[in-house]
Amino acid sequence: MAERKDAALVHFGKRAATELTRLIQWAHAPPPRAEVATWYARMGHLIARHRNRKDEASTFARHLDAEMGHLWVFLLEEGVDPTNNRAERTLRFAVLWRRMMQGSFNEKGDRWVERILSLREMCRLRGLQPSRFSSRPSRALFKIKLPTSHGFRGLP
Repeated sequence: MAERKDAALVHFGKRAATELTRLIQWAHAPPPRAEVATWYARMGHLIARHRNRKDEASTFARHLDAEMGHLWVFLLEEGVDPTNNRAERTLRFAVLWRRMMQGSFNEKGDRWVERILSLREMCRLRGLQPSRFSSRPSRALFKIKLPTSHGFRGLP
């Protein structure tokens, strides 16, 4: 919105970008409570001024209003990242695999891929070897006794 021709949209886009950038900067240097309250008041006023318009600014303002309670969880909860970069990096391998393999061909294949890639990522994040976890179920699967050639004596 900060790059639109309508001056009101440009102003709203730039102000929203400035306020959200300030919020992300707080991840590295949390502000005093008074500053958070001031920020909240500014955002509330900005949203209220644009939520009833008949353009994309109102859509964005309503979206921000709906997300206001979630915007600073990273300030309140230890270990919460202010961006979704970690989640996106976590999914990247699965997305690239699906693109390269052109997906799977059935629901059962989809579930298998989801589970095996989840196992791989969980092991990567914890510094474990995926084979430690995936080999045990595989060995159990192949313990099923297949008939030997002796079992087929009566067949032509």
